[in-house]
Amino acid sequence: MLTFHSIWTRPAVAKGNEEITLWDFEWLTWLAGILYAKQYGDVVLVADERGAEFVKKAGLAECYDEVILGLDEVPKEVDPEIFWAAGKLYAIRLLKRSREFDPFDGPVASLDWDCIPWNYPDEQQDIMCLNLESLQWPWYKDCRSKYEKFVPKAVNWNLPPANNGIFHFNHYKHMLAYSDLSIGFMERFGRAANQQNYFDQPRYVYGDAMTFAEQQLMATAAWHSKRTIEPFLSARADGFLQPNTFFTHLWTTKNLYRAFPEARIHYTNQLIRILRQRFPETHEILEDKGLHVTQPVLTHEENLVWNREGQKHFPSHNVGIVKALEGQAVLRDRNISGSRSLAVGGVVLPGDRVLCGDSNTKIELEFTQTSEYPA
Repeated sequence: MLTFHSIWTRPAVAKGNEEITLWDFEWLTWLAGILYAKQYGDVVLVADERGAEFVKKAGLAECYDEVILGLDEVPKEVDPEIFWAAGKLYAIRLLKRSREFDPFDGPVASLDWDCIPWNYPDEQQDIMCLNLESLQWPWYKDCRSKYEKFVPKAVNWNLPPANNGIFHFNHYKHMLAYSDLSIGFMERFGRAANQQNYFDQPRYVYGDAMTFAEQQLMATAAWHSKRTIEPFLSARADGFLQPNTFFTHLWTTKNLYRAFPEARIHYTNQLIRILRQRFPETHEILEDKGLHVTQPVLTHEENLVWNREGQKHFPSHNVGIVKALEGQAVLRDRNISGSRSLAVGGVVLPGDRVLCGDSNTKIELEFTQTSEYPA
């Protein structure tokens, strides 16, 4: 199986971010994603010039079997602020430039930087995605009225969208048909937007265009190919993955790790331990980044203040802060194996599991406002 990462930096430039930065947990997740994917075949990076240079400076380019350039060729009408993940869809076409790849002899998998494929399930269908999403989620509700006229083929509006943190096609020709459908939509929409002054409105009005192109049109492309999409995993009502041993997808947890050092450091510590044990050859690259040793995991009682002030920052995340604790309790991070002790001020992120030491343990959590995801 060929696995690819993609990096298209035009969206970052459009937002005024001249420098691309990675937090420690992001860099470790990226590295782990490459190494675990290599258990199943070659892993390549598809990039633009700026992205390739960034990955090289980050010390990750040497981990790939090949780096394929070409994402600077994405047409200008594809607005990078709206279609921020368009590079992944154009990368599918660029795989044909790989020196190793027979484009009609799959399978092929796409992997986001914030995903780790610990173990692929033994049985895989023709087309697999990370998980299926609900058509009732906010970012799909208005897609038909806004985008139907820009799709070059009929859309099946009854199919659940496919989360693309990881996706897998047994046959490249079906993956290519998917990218062609999505690219056709993005380019048509872009031309119309420029001609008809769509962008007189704020761009956030079209914030659902990318998930439509990337995830809802994957379901339609499979339908056109007379295939069905099967999920690797299932998602909870709040959008986070059910606990599993197959994949980690950080998704919006990245924002929470940046906000709460306790949770971030625990995750990085566990990932460092796993990489050193499973891939001892990584010691040099970890040491070069100063990530070869773990850090103390400290609980911050000021999180209680942050919880009251910080609700406006993460309105759609049900973050818990330990307000009172009698006895002992530990927390299991939903993204990685291992546990950490809880104390007053400790953080419980969505999907984390709290385990009490015994039946006499009493714990009180203070939560941010209720999640906005539909039940």
